[in-house]
Amino acid sequence: MRLSVVALRMKTFTAGALMLAALATTGCVANLIPTGPTPNTSAPVVGFDPPDGTYSMPATVGLVCNNPGASIYYTLDSVTPNPTYLLYTAPLVLSNTSIVKAYASKIGWEDSATTFARYVLTTTSQAAAPVFSLTNGSYNLFRSVFITCATPGATIYYTQDGSTPTVLSATYQPIAVSTSRTIKAIAYATNWAASVVVTATYTIF
Repeated sequence: MRLSVVALRMKTFTAGALMLAALATTGCVANLIPTGPTPNTSAPVVGFDPPDGTYSMPATVGLVCNNPGASIYYTLDSVTPNPTYLLYTAPLVLSNTSIVKAYASKIGWEDSATTFARYVLTTTSQAAAPVFSLTNGSYNLFRSVFITCATPGATIYYTQDGSTPTVLSATYQPIAVSTSRTIKAIAYATNWAASVVVTATYTIF
């Protein structure tokens, strides 16, 4: 009786092995193996725009990730961030010296390393207001607009859609105006407070 049970079990095992072999030859065995995202060994990287340094208050800081679709989490109090902290959705406006820590997370990828940047904000004299070469008004021809700032080393940022410019806006270069628009500009310089925002509206007909 004992030998019969052993023989039956051997027969069952052999049948199972033959079935798997048959599935393997037809390619169906792959359907029996669980599949899913495998973490990529190259984790996302979080960057800061602008980089850490000394800036006039307030300072606008953007967090960027080299992996589209990744979520960025951050803190402003030197605590290592995690998903229970703040989800980054818009540029950060810093009104005092801060250490920004951040990391990126994406399904199917390893979490990025936590990186940080220290922003020292100063309250020194305000940078000079940008000056437009062309005054507000209506014009019937294509025009070029130049913007200058009297503060040495200042960088001018501008927008052409009426929105308020920040350090994340376009860096100034001569502007060709061929259609009606509103241009706003602001100047930043190291160890200077940001200038006032200057606005110019041009109507081209």
